[in-house]
Amino acid sequence: MYVNLNTSQSELSLNFVNFSEDLVLREVILGMNCQTSMVNILKLINSDSKVRVLKAGMAKRSFKIIEDRSFRHATNL
Repeated sequence: MYVNLNTSQSELSLNFVNFSEDLVLREVILGMNCQTSMVNILKLINSDSKVRVLKAGMAKRSFKIIEDRSFRHATNL
């Protein structure tokens, strides 16, 4: 996606664009050390949207980051 930097918001040499029909939030991946509750995450997401929220975890037998499925089941609201 290409963005016109004249219409973006600039902060500390980084450029940001608001979500719109052209840029839609579909997935939120929480880091392994994230302590924010699912309730607080869901408050930040538009209830009409279909955003997938998952938490990262470590694979047990390989050096990979995977989905922490225990988080998904524990927070299924």
